[in-house]
Amino acid sequence: MLTANSFLKGKPHKCCGKDPQRPSMQYLYFKDGFVYATDATVLVKQNLLGCHDIPVEMHTLLDGKLLHAENAEALAVCNFFEFQDDKIIGHKKGSKTKVLADLELEENVGKYPNINAVIPTGERGSVSRFALNPKLLVQIQSAAVSIDKAAANTRLNFYGETRSAVVEFAGFDISEQSALIMPVRFN
Repeated sequence: MLTANSFLKGKPHKCCGKDPQRPSMQYLYFKDGFVYATDATVLVKQNLLGCHDIPVEMHTLLDGKLLHAENAEALAVCNFFEFQDDKIIGHKKGSKTKVLADLELEENVGKYPNINAVIPTGERGSVSRFALNPKLLVQIQSAAVSIDKAAANTRLNFYGETRSAVVEFAGFDISEQSALIMPVRFN
């Protein structure tokens, strides 16, 4: 069992899906030292060490596991955590109440989307128009880890009118925290 005084500093679960036809998107996914959240219109990718100060030994314990968004929300009020192979137990200071959050495996929930397949790479494109839903930008902002008030600033990188825009956050290298916003059809 491992313990920590913090778990997820931001709220990446704000970008999880709610579609019952895509149950795996209702979860945070931990893989290779990152936590991912997506609802198919937005995606957040955060480095567990760089954004959340989660030590490397916990990366191994969490790797390949999923945490339901509702459980992540319940854990957000806790300030001490016990990590076991199949669950996280959160404790609130001054309370005997515990939050028990199960960690799931893909074979129990469903295959998580291939995140790396949708992240644009290469040269940015020249874009004359890009339509996006501004509510999605607000959704991503609510999920982001911020260092200070200035870190709420974002930069959008465009790779084409029909490809997702990559969102960078002030105060973080793109390898530590980034997000995607899918374009919308604009008639």
